[in-house]
Amino acid sequence: MHPKNAAIGTKAVEYAKEVYIEKADAQDIVVDEKVTLMKWGNMLVTGKDEKNGQITFTAKLLPDDKDFKKTKKITWISKSETNFEV
Repeated sequence: MHPKNAAIGTKAVEYAKEVYIEKADAQDIVVDEKVTLMKWGNMLVTGKDEKNGQITFTAKLLPDDKDFKKTKKITWISKSETNFEV
């Protein structure tokens, strides 16, 4: 649960092709920006679409990019059958 303190314990992280992020975070993200999805890694935003108050992104996972210092840190939840629908 904390990357620098194993004594706290662990938790499962469910990854998915689609994820939800806070709208306030989404509004500040621009195309060609690198962002960090917490506990996952860096993503390069390749597209952004705004319709009816919803913002949708396309992004490319950058699994080898471990430079997190200058990126926006985004918390997220996977879109799945086990999570709630928004």
